[in-house]
Formats: sequence, C-alpha cells, structure tokens
Amino acid sequence: MSASYSGSAQNDAEKGLPFVTNYPPKSYNANPVNWSIIEDNDGMMYFGQNKNKSNLLQYDGVTWKPIGCPATSAGVRCLSKDKNGTIFYGGLGDFGYLDKDSAGATYEHSLLQFVPEEKRIFFDVWTVLITDQGIYFQTR
Repeated sequence: MSASYSGSAQNDAEKGLPFVTNYPPKSYNANPVNWSIIEDNDGMMYFGQNKNKSNLLQYDGVTWKPIGCPATSAGVRCLSKDKNGTIFYGGLGDFGYLDKDSAGATYEHSLLQFVPEEKRIFFDVWTVLITDQGIYFQTR
C-alpha cells in the first residue's frame, strides 16, 4: 500500500500575485504625491515629486535619498530612460537628465540654458519621448 501527501507553501488565493510593499510618506520623509517612477540600470529607483525637499527621491531598497535639483525646478512629472541608461526628466518649468557629480552623488542636470530666455516660461513637461531621432520633451 502506498500513500501520497501534497502540501503547498503558498495560499492558493495569493498565487501569481506580485509582492507589494506600501511606503507611507513618513517612511521617505517627503511629499505623498509621486508623479513618476523609473528604475536605472543599477537597480536604483527614482520617484518624481512636487518640490518639497527635493523633486526626486532615490531608493536603493533600504535608504531614501533626496536628489539635488536646480532652483528653477519645481517638480518632476515624468521620467524616461534611453538605451544607454541615461534618465531624462521633465517637470514644472524645467527639463534635463540625471547626472553624477565628482563624488558620485546623483543630481538633476537642467537643459533649460539651451532654451532662448523668452521661451523659458512654460508649464509642466508631461512627457519625455526617447526616439532614434532624438529626445522630445512635451509641454503645452
């Protein structure tokens, strides 16, 4: 005579569901509104926000860190990554890309200086579109 037993390590109701962790604003000490999220090639996560202490938060899975931004920037609405891994951002009255300083700290590198001064007054950049022909920042 033989007997067979089967067991399950996971509740059937949870099968196939992603693991989700919610982070309340107190845990990252910043604005509760996140407009955009992107992951870089090294696994770092970036969260675009309205300006509070920073426009962007960087999360490595353990620590939340605000990213330096230019004084003219008031929030990050959209993030996009090109095939080389460069992350571009668009926000309220500003757009550019993420770069690293000599100490390796990430910061927002604005491209606003390349826009003629009389055309710098615009509202939100809602979309960054990466194409083979170039990078487009869409605003109204």
